[in-house]
Amino acid sequence: MTQRSPATETRTRPARLPLRDARDDRRRARRPNLERQSISFTVGLYVFICVALLLAHVTAGGV
Repeated sequence: MTQRSPATETRTRPARLPLRDARDDRRRARRPNLERQSISFTVGLYVFICVALLLAHVTAGGV
């Protein structure tokens, strides 16, 4: 068995973090923003209920 000198040993590269590229940004942008969706849903539901109540009030006014 032969021993290698330190000069001929192959060094392993340290693990590198992958660089962020445009694909990562697009993938991140496609992910749904649940906070924004829940706020939009709540506001939309509130407006729908207000319009329905106003419509019921106006149509049930009677003469």
